[in-house]
Amino acid sequence: MGRVIRMAAMATMLGMGLAFSAEAQSRGAGSGFTRAARAAEPVVAQGQGGGAPMTFTLMGGVATGEGGFDLGLALSGSFEWDVRDWPVNLRVDPYFALHGGECGPFDCDLMLLGVGVNAAYNFPVTANAPQWFVFGGLGLYYADTDIDDDGFLGDDGEAETDLGIQIGGGLRFGGRYRLELRFMSVDSFDSIPILFGIRF
Repeated sequence: MGRVIRMAAMATMLGMGLAFSAEAQSRGAGSGFTRAARAAEPVVAQGQGGGAPMTFTLMGGVATGEGGFDLGLALSGSFEWDVRDWPVNLRVDPYFALHGGECGPFDCDLMLLGVGVNAAYNFPVTANAPQWFVFGGLGLYYADTDIDDDGFLGDDGEAETDLGIQIGGGLRFGGRYRLELRFMSVDSFDSIPILFGIRF
């Protein structure tokens, strides 16, 4: 009887060992599948909500004019922070543009200088894929109009500081490059800058 009991106990222990071994193998396979599935899930190439460090992008391009002002040259920067637990990033964008044109019978120039504060949303993407983004916000801009009238009008132009708005979007690609389009409205002057940028 004792021998039968010992054999039954050994069989039970062996069965339990095989069961635990099979379960461990099943968990291992499941973990591998889970890892593969997670690898295929969308991720955000640019951090959003995780508190990543600030990034800086330098941009340059052209900006449309309005009224008597022609297509101008534009320069901009973009300081972007991934604020922890926020659904959007915070952007601070210094901006400079110079437009030539005509003010009545005289040549004139418009210089626009200011800074915008924007909320930016980066659409989720798979790793190493191009990433679309949108943004919008307010800014404070200094506009200086210089009229080349050789003193005929007794006034070389005017300068004023106004609140402006901007909305836009673009595409990040190649790891550090950006193509961006904005709509800006400052007082009565509307412009659409088209900018190419490199992140540092």
